[in-house]
Amino acid sequence: MILLEPDVFYSDILLAALLCSAGWLISSRHKIMGGGFYALAASTFFGAWYHGLYNTTSVLPGEILWSLTMILYGLSSFIFIQTAIPRLMKLPGILICTGLFAVFTTTINESFHFGLWLQGVAILCIGHFVLRNGIRSSMWVYMLFVLITFFSILVQQQQLSFGLPYSHNTIFHLIQIPAIGLLYFCLKTTLTHR
Repeated sequence: MILLEPDVFYSDILLAALLCSAGWLISSRHKIMGGGFYALAASTFFGAWYHGLYNTTSVLPGEILWSLTMILYGLSSFIFIQTAIPRLMKLPGILICTGLFAVFTTTINESFHFGLWLQGVAILCIGHFVLRNGIRSSMWVYMLFVLITFFSILVQQQQLSFGLPYSHNTIFHLIQIPAIGLLYFCLKTTLTHR
């Protein structure tokens, strides 16, 4: 099997493994939030195969892989949003988020922008959760996570490679690895303190 973008494929697989580990560890304290990590891991896994085998939505298998990637990416965002703001866990909030998720899934295309905006909202909601329930050290770790995450988004969206022999997507993934570790630490500390 020849991979079209082997560096992106392998960095995505590494990121998916890390997200699965974080999901498994967090789910012992908060099952639904662990599910957010699992959904993000599945998104990353399907994204790896999309970049590795097709890297285009002009063929049906590529379109299916990209759609699965984006649907699971959006699902992870909605899971994080709903668990970070408990009022949304009541029936009206669940129905609103489900409706927004349905709109999100019908607007999927080549663009990753809407998913990034949605993930940004999820990150802000997680910040609210940490601020409301956490301790001071959790907040500092959260702020470092946000800085690293927004830097990685800048790299991905501006297609920066810094002269390295890797694609901007690979660099995005590699920057996300320590960010996910910080997010896990922050949530673990907050959930333990709560």
